[in-house]
Amino acid sequence: AHRHDVVHRDIKPENILLEERHAVVADFGIARAISVAGGEKLTATGVAVGTPEYMSPEQASGRGELDGRSDVYGLGCVLYEMLAGQPPFMGRTVEAVLRQHMTAPAPAVTAIREGVPTPVTSAIQRALAKTPTDRFATALQFGEAIAQPVTLGVPWWRSRRVAVALPVVAVLAVAGWWMNARDRGDVTSAEDGALPRLAVLPFENLGAPEDEFFADGITDEIITKLAGLSGLAVISSQTARQLKGTDETPAQISKKLGVQYLVQGSVRWQRVANGPSRVRVTPRLIDIADDRHLWAADFDEDLEDIFRIQGQIATHVAEALGVTLLKQEQEAAAARPTQDSAAYELYLRGNAYFWVGFPLSPRLRDAADMYQRAVDRDPTFAAAHARLSMVHGSIRAGGGDPGREDEHLGKQRLHADHALALDSALPEAHVAMGYYHYQGRRDYEAALQEFEIALAAEPNNSSFMVAKAIVLKRTGAFAAAAELNARGSDRDPLNWATAVEAWINYSHLRRHHEAQRYIDRAASLQKASGDFQWQSAYTRLSRDGDVTALRQWLRISLGDTGVAQVVAEAAHGGGFRQQGWALVRALCGPCDAAIPLVRSGRERDWQQYYGKALLYERAGRLGVARAYYDSARVREEELGRFPFWAYAKLRRKHEAVTAAQEVLERAGRDRDVAAQAYSQHGLAEVYVILGEYDAALERLEWLLSHPSFISVPLLRADPLYDPLRSNPRFQALLAKYDTPRD
Repeated sequence: AHRHDVVHRDIKPENILLEERHAVVADFGIARAISVAGGEKLTATGVAVGTPEYMSPEQASGRGELDGRSDVYGLGCVLYEMLAGQPPFMGRTVEAVLRQHMTAPAPAVTAIREGVPTPVTSAIQRALAKTPTDRFATALQFGEAIAQPVTLGVPWWRSRRVAVALPVVAVLAVAGWWMNARDRGDVTSAEDGALPRLAVLPFENLGAPEDEFFADGITDEIITKLAGLSGLAVISSQTARQLKGTDETPAQISKKLGVQYLVQGSVRWQRVANGPSRVRVTPRLIDIADDRHLWAADFDEDLEDIFRIQGQIATHVAEALGVTLLKQEQEAAAARPTQDSAAYELYLRGNAYFWVGFPLSPRLRDAADMYQRAVDRDPTFAAAHARLSMVHGSIRAGGGDPGREDEHLGKQRLHADHALALDSALPEAHVAMGYYHYQGRRDYEAALQEFEIALAAEPNNSSFMVAKAIVLKRTGAFAAAAELNARGSDRDPLNWATAVEAWINYSHLRRHHEAQRYIDRAASLQKASGDFQWQSAYTRLSRDGDVTALRQWLRISLGDTGVAQVVAEAAHGGGFRQQGWALVRALCGPCDAAIPLVRSGRERDWQQYYGKALLYERAGRLGVARAYYDSARVREEELGRFPFWAYAKLRRKHEAVTAAQEVLERAGRDRDVAAQAYSQHGLAEVYVILGEYDAALERLEWLLSHPSFISVPLLRADPLYDPLRSNPRFQALLAKYDTPRD
């Protein structure tokens, strides 16, 4: 409103409403252009121009110019009341209230509510300044001030006071601030528990076996349309696909997914030699509680009508569940993405390849080919352009086409531009552009803007949630990323990758019980492969620091052979080398048994070398360990990486420190807060290995005072830090950050 030269003049709780589960400012009945807004005063007997309890001094007096800072004052009064239970000024008469606004200092909110964090109390005091020039210039600045870190003697992100304050920020999010506060936190929709929870199972293909992709594609499209409805919580396509061919009963599926309703059905695609193809879709909606069909239908139409069928299924399901569709949702459900049925068939074939392990699918080239053929047939097919953009981005980011990275980046931008130009309201077009900004340019702010636009249109789309969470993590907004990942994982409960992302973010926040829940979910989903068992063990170590209890738990759970496998996986480390190595150092007993279990493979051999080097070192076979560290160094150098661990282990001090600092500086140039935490962790280990203990302690201080994987229990359990045990500064550091654990 302020950017459009309009001042509201009546900001109060009654005028902050919830629309589609986010806060909006309502009732602009007495709003005026800023240039003419002053000079009208509320009187005891006249027409109220404002509400006494929330009225700025300049508005109450009727003197001076009125601008957006008057609304900031009203917003300050609202926040004060949310925390204290009453406005800052009260009185028996209107005149008494107005006089206090004009002359009396606002009483400290902590006089009523002691636990309010200092940044919030300071922000309120500034918002309630008597003189407009002493207030925040904009509502955005007010919101940012509230979200500042809290200094309490414990890391601010672990403070219970912040847990109280941050929901206030969300509720106060007027339109401008809500769209720009993404790097400070996250404004999410209402609790999913208030929404009907629904899963769409893969529709059975009753046609030819080669038409399986068509039935899967129809299922995906129905899920997409249902997920776009704000009144439903819908399980994602990726989870639904994993239930294909299941022999579980509807009740068992319902329990596994935590849903109340299931949509099942079948699809038959009948090709006609001398006429239009026919498609028959028979959906049914089941209430699991009493195994009752709430709705069923039989659509038998020309293929050209498939979009209308999909829209009608989504509409009828919503109506059967008592969900009223908004106008824009009705329009989205009825949308026809292309007029060319052949292009749509190519698009569905592309989707069949796109979802095979996206974003690192081995079939991405096939998906790109299908999407390209679809847009060649219909250049106006916006959804196909969006998917083609994302595929090129994933091929580039995953290293799937070495030497042609710039070409894929150009195509990623080109097709995102086409998608938005063709349909600026298409959520997936904004997601495609968001991925371009994130993957191609490391422009996190621009990426978040695009993801927010997509989520505003489809607030319950789990893939959009995860996309935004990944970028939030890069900006350092770990709490917001964790909560968004948790919601995404709840909508996609059979997707291990989403659960791992939630684990990463909760681990950075040292919220280890929540981290444990999500990494255990990932481990249970990958039980056959044994993946993520070591991360689960590492989380227990970070939480409790009790190596004896951890060994006992592992042996009971896995047996000695299983423990050796966990140690081998941890030594290999993957993208979490510091975490894996800390676990190995703490656990190593079964080092010899773990050595032959370290995974090998030409593409990841440098990690294999590191894993074996560490295990040989822990087993006391230092000569062999040194040889493997040197092999890791050579391979990393060949790949253009920075092998600072290898340099440190080989006692090449200058190269180790220089390489580690270069990695840290690169993360800083990319403004990648998550990568900076990893780099600081690596640099701390390098300094300890090299005996540079003061430098190591500086890094550990940083790590403990910022979100990171480092915790006090872990430092006490990891043998790497044994040389620091008697160091007074190290002891003081542990005492300072040894706070009660969640």
